[in-house]
Amino acid sequence: MKTIILFVIVINIFTQISIFSQTKAKLDLSRVKQLHLHTISNSNLGGKFPFQSELVNLKSDSQRTSLKKMFLDNGFLITELLWEFWDGVSWKNGEKNTYVYNEKNKLIEELSQTWYNSNWVNSWKDTYSFYDNNMIEWLRESWNDSVWVNYLRNTYTFSGDDLIEEINQYWGSTGWINENRYINIYNENHNIVEHFSFGWDGLNWVNSWKDSCNYDGNNNLIQVLGHRWYNSNWLAIVKDTYNYQENNIIEWLHQIWYGSDWLNQEIWIYNYDANNNKTEMLTQTWNDSNWVNRWDFIYSYNSDGLIIEELKQNWNSLNWINDWNYIYHYDGNSNLYEKFWYTWQDSNWVNQNRYTYTYIITEVEQIQNQIIDYCLLQNYPNPFNPSTNIEYKLLKASEVKFYVLNILGEKVFEQNLGYQTAGSYKINFDGKNLPSGVYVYSIFTNENRLSRKMILMK
Repeated sequence: MKTIILFVIVINIFTQISIFSQTKAKLDLSRVKQLHLHTISNSNLGGKFPFQSELVNLKSDSQRTSLKKMFLDNGFLITELLWEFWDGVSWKNGEKNTYVYNEKNKLIEELSQTWYNSNWVNSWKDTYSFYDNNMIEWLRESWNDSVWVNYLRNTYTFSGDDLIEEINQYWGSTGWINENRYINIYNENHNIVEHFSFGWDGLNWVNSWKDSCNYDGNNNLIQVLGHRWYNSNWLAIVKDTYNYQENNIIEWLHQIWYGSDWLNQEIWIYNYDANNNKTEMLTQTWNDSNWVNRWDFIYSYNSDGLIIEELKQNWNSLNWINDWNYIYHYDGNSNLYEKFWYTWQDSNWVNQNRYTYTYIITEVEQIQNQIIDYCLLQNYPNPFNPSTNIEYKLLKASEVKFYVLNILGEKVFEQNLGYQTAGSYKINFDGKNLPSGVYVYSIFTNENRLSRKMILMK
C-alpha cells in the first residue's frame, strides 16, 4: 500500500489537532498546492513528530480537513485533546476534542467543544465513513440552536489504494452544493503524475489548475509544474524543484513564470543529524538577485528520535530573532502527553497555549504492515487469578522482551527474556501484586511487537 502523508507545521489548535502518528516528519509548506504534499515521500524528512496523519491525506486547497488515523504504532489510541490558553495568571480551558473509533481502531467521529460559562459547549463534529481501508466520506456538522446542522462534505473515490477523485461540497438551504473537484492520475509506481483541480460554475465543472509531476529513480518528487487554465489553454506559471541527498530532501526551490523566464521566489534548505532527523529548515526569499533570510526552524530530539523542541526565528536584516517555540513532553510509552507553545515577547518566552493528550491502550495485532516473525497466543486461563500462561512462537531467532501494561498504558511488569532461537515458548505470569482489571501483554522481538488483552479477576 502506498502511503501518502501530509505534514503541516502548525501554530494553532484548529490545524494541529488533526495529526497523530509517530512516523517521520515532512515539510512546512506555504503556497505549494496540496498535490506536493501527497507526493513527497515520508522518508524525505527525518525525525519523529507526534502529530501526523498515517494514511492518505485528503485535504483540499481550502485546508478543510484531513483523513486522520489516531491509532499510534505502539498500540495506543488518543481519546481526548485539551487545548488551554494562558490568561496572564493561569491556564484556562479553550477547546476540547474527543475521538471515537470503530472495531478496527479507525477514527469515525471527532467532537470539538469550546469552554463557555463554565461548561463545554458543542462547536463542530466530524464523521468519517470507510469502505475497506479507505475513507470515502468526511462530513462536518456545526452546532446551531441545540441541533447538528450540515456544513461541509468531502467524498472520495479510490482505485485500489490510489485516491483518484475528491469532491468538496457545502450545505445550502436545501441540499449539498458543489464547490471543488480534484482528479489524480498515477504512474505504475502509484505516484501522482497529474493533479487536476476544477471549480463549479453552477452547472458544470470548470478547469482551474493542473500540476504535472516528475520523480527520480527512488520515487522522490523532483519537480512540480503548476498550470492555470486561461483562454482554453493550460499555462505553466509555477515551478517547484526538489533536491535530495540519500533520499532526504535538502532543497526546495519555488519559482514563478515572469515574462519569458522563471523567476526565483522562495527557497527552503534542510539540514539533518546523523540519524536523519531534520534539525533545521531555513527559508529565504529572492530580492534584487540575492537570497535573503526569512525564517529559520530549528528542531531538537530525544534519544528515541522524538521531537522535544521546535523553534521558529525571524530574520530582521541583521540577526535572527525568536518568534515562537514548541516544547513536547512524553510519557514512558513515548506518547506525547503535553505540549506547550510560547511566543517571544520583550526578551522572554511567554505562555500562549498548552495541549494535553489522553490515551487508551488497545490490542495490537500487527504494526505498520510488517511481516510478523512470530505469533502470540491468547493467555489461558482468561480471566485468571492470580496466574496465567502465555505462549508464543518464534519463526526466527531474536532478542525477546515481555511487557504488561495496565489499561492506562502504564507499565506494570517487564522481563527481558534474552536471545531465543526459533521455536515455541511459554511464560507463566503471576498477577498476585496487581489489582483486578484489564491488562495488555506484549512480546517484542528485534523487528516487531504483538499484544493481546487479558483480564485479572480476583
